[in-house]
Amino acid sequence: AALDAAFADGSYTVALTTVHDGAHTLALSLTGDAYPPAPHLANFSALQNLDPSNPFTVQWDAFSGGTPNDFVQLSLDDWQGNTVFQTVNVGIPGALNGTNTSVVVPQGVLTAGQIYSARLLVAHVVSGDTNDYPGVLGLGAYYRETDFSISTQGAVRLSPPSLSQPTWLTNGAIGFSVTAAPQQTYRLDVSTDLAHWTPFGTNVYAGTNWIVAPSLAAFPHRFYRAVWLNSGAAGGQPQVGFMFYATAGAFGGNLTPAVPFPIALSCYRLSFSISDPNPAPPSQVLFTGPSGSGMVAVPADQESINGNAQAFYESACVSGTGSASGPPPGQNNWVVSYRGQAATYPLATPQLTTELVIPMPTLALSNGTLTGLSWGYNSLFGSPAGQPTFISSIQVQLNDTGGNRIYNSLQLPSAATNLVFGSSFTWSSIGNVAITYNDLSGNHFVITFAH
Repeated sequence: AALDAAFADGSYTVALTTVHDGAHTLALSLTGDAYPPAPHLANFSALQNLDPSNPFTVQWDAFSGGTPNDFVQLSLDDWQGNTVFQTVNVGIPGALNGTNTSVVVPQGVLTAGQIYSARLLVAHVVSGDTNDYPGVLGLGAYYRETDFSISTQGAVRLSPPSLSQPTWLTNGAIGFSVTAAPQQTYRLDVSTDLAHWTPFGTNVYAGTNWIVAPSLAAFPHRFYRAVWLNSGAAGGQPQVGFMFYATAGAFGGNLTPAVPFPIALSCYRLSFSISDPNPAPPSQVLFTGPSGSGMVAVPADQESINGNAQAFYESACVSGTGSASGPPPGQNNWVVSYRGQAATYPLATPQLTTELVIPMPTLALSNGTLTGLSWGYNSLFGSPAGQPTFISSIQVQLNDTGGNRIYNSLQLPSAATNLVFGSSFTWSSIGNVAITYNDLSGNHFVITFAH
């Protein structure tokens, strides 16, 4: 209602100022408040405990009034917020429309023991503009989306906390009985309007918990909720992992980069993912590693939040003496403090001498335009590495000369060795190319090649 009030039905213009094509204005209209029904999953139960080595089908109920002119899209994100699968975008051949009711996700896209955040979007298109900016499709549409989760075999899903037995106390406060998973951290939030929530206190469930909220004397009404904090993507297990960075030479005037082997690790981060409808600011997320890690109460310096109230934090990138070869070897305890509540996570450091591989790219250029690339693998010492068996997915990223991200591919299958871009990029505008990959343990590697 607030959105409709702020942006009423009528005519809208979208003004675009582009790098290479000048200025363009698209004319679109929105009329009728023609929102489609919210997507409803037809086989949610079948999407839990999947065997990722087999393809699977996501099914939804037919949309009332859906037409071939409408647009439907399914996307799947891993616990780090990486999009591992997404159906084709609107206006591109193969895109789902309002008459489709299912899509098949190929085998090998998901990894065992994980819970994925999924989103099904349906848009009812009411206007379009293909004339004012030739080659660019402008659409006016009303849309709704449904967020849900998909789990693979080996994933552990814990029940969220619940409040019960509200009891008035003699001092005017109110008490609740809390039910939660053993040793899981939860927080009590309070609100006066169900829209704005304030954290009140954090506790660890130990089997029988009783929590007391402050006096209600100053409030005519008040709402309470218990929020589970020890959760990763879509309410799964705690998610903590490593992120490794290496710079591997430059292309210069060549189609392949000149790489100064052996390649040394530039730095590493610790990442932390949590489901929280009221995420903490980065300053309240602290990372501490074992001796020699170079990480002692290091605050998060990056934060991202997706539409499922999933917050993803990264520590500062640790480099210098003692960390050039990464975190201490073996399995060690790493501590993440979230809003003052510390939790310990045992993590095994990857064998970087074998798991830090260099995807060696070859550019596909046509008249100065980057249209795609292919790659093979070398070890960090420069010898051919073959197809690594520990990689779960791979992604290509392009950054401009100012360091701004201008392209992210989807998460590609581990066997992928080439990519054709859906859009063309002027090679002179590219500052660097990054090829990133995830290993089977959930660690993330970023290998960057300068222009």
